[in-house]
Amino acid sequence: MASNGQNHWDKEVDVIVVGFGAAGGVSAITAHDAGAKVLLIEKMPNPGGISILSGGGWGALSDRDGQNATFCINDGDTHNTPVEAGEGKGPILIAYRKLRQDSGGPGKFRGGLGVAQEVRLRSPGSVQSAMERTICAPWGLHGGKDALANRFSVLRKDGSAQRLPTGKTPGHVALEAGDGFLVEVGGGGGFWNPLQRDPQNVLADVRSGYVSLEGARRHYGVMINQKGRRFEIDVEATKELRQRMASD
Repeated sequence: MASNGQNHWDKEVDVIVVGFGAAGGVSAITAHDAGAKVLLIEKMPNPGGISILSGGGWGALSDRDGQNATFCINDGDTHNTPVEAGEGKGPILIAYRKLRQDSGGPGKFRGGLGVAQEVRLRSPGSVQSAMERTICAPWGLHGGKDALANRFSVLRKDGSAQRLPTGKTPGHVALEAGDGFLVEVGGGGGFWNPLQRDPQNVLADVRSGYVSLEGARRHYGVMINQKGRRFEIDVEATKELRQRMASD
């Protein structure tokens, strides 16, 4: 241990863990349980923390749709943490994690969808976001349309929400139990004119929840009727709508 204000150590340990985040805490406990002597070093006044990551949509290619909810496979700290694992590492409740409907850029080939994830705290804490690309949305190519951009919001237990235009928090934002935050990751840009997309592919997207009924009409010119859980294309209405949209 340090003595007399000097950097002198008179105790030997087997493992030194620097940083008491979720990964550091798990590593320290694992090493201790294996019989090692562990020294945990933390320089922050309020140690601890959990990284919450959500995948984004990949841009469409010239001959196929983009992939949904992609992560960077080159960085070891950007994996898709399972909901149960995240909740097991801290006092949080992940209300939902789902594909973000209509986030993929419309096109003959649609951009991949991003992920929307709402997290609530079970005890007081704080959140910090360094998100980017909330203003400059992923763009489409050769007539394809832009995807939805990233978005970050602080949620309060009274139902109010504060959307941060830049996606960045001014340092740590204090949260009470029941408060939380919403991370909405952007999709990928579309490729080619969305009016060229096969209506059957649009129907499949609607049935899968990737595209809303309104998105199918507004971006692709495809009229789809819903009866309960059944979705069917109105062929004549679609033909007329696409003709009008193409002439505008």
